[in-house]
Amino acid sequence: MLSINLIERILIESVYKEEKSFDSIITDTHLPHAVIENCIITLLAKNILIKKLDKYYLNENLSKEATQAITSESEKLKAKKLILSEIISHSHGDNINFFKVAMSEREEKILNGLIYNVEEFLKSLSTNKSTKTTNEQIIFWGESKYGKVINHLYS
Repeated sequence: MLSINLIERILIESVYKEEKSFDSIITDTHLPHAVIENCIITLLAKNILIKKLDKYYLNENLSKEATQAITSESEKLKAKKLILSEIISHSHGDNINFFKVAMSEREEKILNGLIYNVEEFLKSLSTNKSTKTTNEQIIFWGESKYGKVINHLYS
């Protein structure tokens, strides 16, 4: 099965917004020259990117395997876990909040409504293609029952 690593995914996102030259990809992603060069070679070999003149494009005729690698929920989950791990490991605690609370059914419904509103707001922002990839913000949250987390830790 074809797989896409996180750096390749970042380059795909960058080129997906609009076709870019090599220098534009460097400016957009702030990744080192050698890393971008290696990943572009790999993405060209996987037939995910196409080069025309001096610009890179996302292949509009992706194979089923390439489409699955890019859109697979399990691949996206791997990327999310890696990003989350990186954020937590480099955090000084000022950009991560953690709450353990008891909620009534009514309070849980209110929270779910607020989360829905935040998600809809974020979805409305996610279509801005003019923002540099490196300037996009990562916002995350999740919830679970305390007992479930504890059981997973010891099972």
